[in-house]
Amino acid sequence: MISDGLAKNEIRIQYSGFIIFAAKLVSVATGLAFQYMIARSTNPQEYGVWFNVNDVLAYFTILAGIMPFWAMRFVARNEKGAAKTGVLANLAISMAATLIYLPLLP
Repeated sequence: MISDGLAKNEIRIQYSGFIIFAAKLVSVATGLAFQYMIARSTNPQEYGVWFNVNDVLAYFTILAGIMPFWAMRFVARNEKGAAKTGVLANLAISMAATLIYLPLLP
C-alpha cells in the first residue's frame, strides 16, 4: 500500500515538472515572437533604445523576484506579519530601484 502511494506521488511530481517545463517553453516562444514583432514595427534606433531600456530594467527586477518567493514561504508557514513584511519590503525595493533606474534612462 505504501509503495502505491509513493508511485502516485512520483508520477504527480514528474507531471507537474513537465507542466512547468512546457510553460517555460511556451514563455520563450511567445517572448521570441514578441521580440520579432517589436523589431519589425520599429526602426533600428527605436529598437536599440527599447532593447537597452529592457536590458537595464532586468537588473533592477532581479531583487523584486526574491522577496515574494520568501514571503510566500513564510506565509505558508503561518509566520505572523509575513505577508505585510513581504509587501512592504518589495515596495521599498521597487521604489529604490526606480529612483536609481530613472536617471539611467537614455
